[in-house]
Amino acid sequence: MNNVSLRRCAALLSLALITTLHSAERKDIKVNDISAEALQERMATAATRNESLIIINVLGKEAFDDCHILGSICIPNKELKEITADWNRNQEIVVHCASYSCPASESAAKTLTELGFINVRAYEGGMKEWLSKGYAHEGAATFDYLK
Repeated sequence: MNNVSLRRCAALLSLALITTLHSAERKDIKVNDISAEALQERMATAATRNESLIIINVLGKEAFDDCHILGSICIPNKELKEITADWNRNQEIVVHCASYSCPASESAAKTLTELGFINVRAYEGGMKEWLSKGYAHEGAATFDYLK
C-alpha cells in the first residue's frame, strides 16, 4: 500500500469512528414524548393562556401541505439546526412526523436537545394517529400513509 492509500484508509477509519461515537452519544439522549390526547389538551391550554407552543412537522413540505396539525409549522429535520439557531432555548416545542413507525420525530427531538433546547417533546403517533382521532388538521390528507 502506498502513502496515499494509507492516508485515505486512515481518514475513512477516523470518519467511521466519529460517526459511530456520535450515534452512540445520540442513543444516550432521552426523548420526552407526549400522547395525542395530552398534546390536544396542551394546545387548548396554551391557546387559552396565550402561551407559546411550537408544533413542528419534521416531514417535507409536500407531506405537510397534504396534512398537518392545525397551527403547526413545517421544518424538515435537515433544516432544524439552521432555522432554530436563534430561537429561545426555553421555548416549548413538540415535534412530530408521520406515525409510530417513523423515526423522524425522535431524531428531531434529539437534535433540538443537542442544540440546547430544554422543553422538547416528541409526538410519536404523528399525523396518522392525529387524523384517526379526528383532531384539528389542515389539508386534504390524501397520502397513503394516512389511510
